[in-house]
Amino acid sequence: MVHHGADYDICTAAMLGHLDCMDYFLKEDPDLVNSRGAYGIPLMYFPVIHAHLEVAEYLLQHGADLNTASPGGITPLHAAVMFNQPQMAEWLLEHGANPNPKYKGKTPLAMALEKAQD
Repeated sequence: MVHHGADYDICTAAMLGHLDCMDYFLKEDPDLVNSRGAYGIPLMYFPVIHAHLEVAEYLLQHGADLNTASPGGITPLHAAVMFNQPQMAEWLLEHGANPNPKYKGKTPLAMALEKAQD
């Protein structure tokens, strides 16, 4: 992918679960831990929706904010529910994610209950 000219940034590394690359990026610039990808999506969103627990843990250890929302209001916890990642949702809650923010008027729990009824 990179050999063919694709951009490879910290968000791509997080999405693909490339912990060694995450380490490289954060050693070069520790402030990237709370960076945002396309459309303002927070970095923590990427390992959450792709179930890369080790990357999420690494980001948390380096100061990532578990509650940073996208410009539209989607938190990593909302994303875990939306992308059917219950283990990641549990991990986020165990590590202090706020369960109360609303996206389109719904908390992550309300979204999960709605999904369970579908």
